[in-house]
Amino acid sequence: LSADRPVAILSENSLEHLTLALGAMWVGVPYAPISTAYSLVSKDYGKLRYIIESITPGLIFASHEAYAPAIAATAPVGATLVMTQGQVPGRQVVSFDSLLATAPGASGEAAHARVGPDTIAKFLFTSGSTGMPKAVITTQRMLCSNQQMVLQTLPFLADAPPRFVEWAP
Repeated sequence: LSADRPVAILSENSLEHLTLALGAMWVGVPYAPISTAYSLVSKDYGKLRYIIESITPGLIFASHEAYAPAIAATAPVGATLVMTQGQVPGRQVVSFDSLLATAPGASGEAAHARVGPDTIAKFLFTSGSTGMPKAVITTQRMLCSNQQMVLQTLPFLADAPPRFVEWAP
C-alpha cells in the first residue's frame, strides 16, 4: 500500500473504520473515507466508480455485506478486500479480525519512521455537488495544524479532555 495504492474505506463511522484509518496513517499510507451513499444509495455506482478509478486503492474495507454489490461492481481485481462481516461473491475477502491478529513488525516501525509533515494522511472527497467528487489531499501537517488551532481557540482543552471524550471507547 502507498499513496499510489491507498486504503479506501466504504463504511459508516465505527471503531473498525477508525482503527484502519489510524493504522494507515501510522505507516504513511493515505486512506480515503468514501461516502456511504455512493455505495448504499446509488444503483449505478457512478461516483464510487469514479473515486475508485481516481485513487486506485490497494485495499478496500467495508464494514458489512450491504457493501458487497458496490464492491463487486467497482473494485479492481488486484485490490485486497477486507470486511468486518460478509463476503463478496466471486472475490476473496480478508476478515478484519485477521488484520487485528497480525503482530506488528519491524517493517511497520520502519514505515512509521518515514512519516513526516508532508506525508499524505488522507484523500477527502468533496460531495460532488458540482459534478464528480474531487479529492482534497490532507497531509499530516494539516491534521496537526488543525489540532493546534483547536487548542489555541479552546485553551481549556489542554487541561483535561472534554467530559464527552472521557467515556468514549
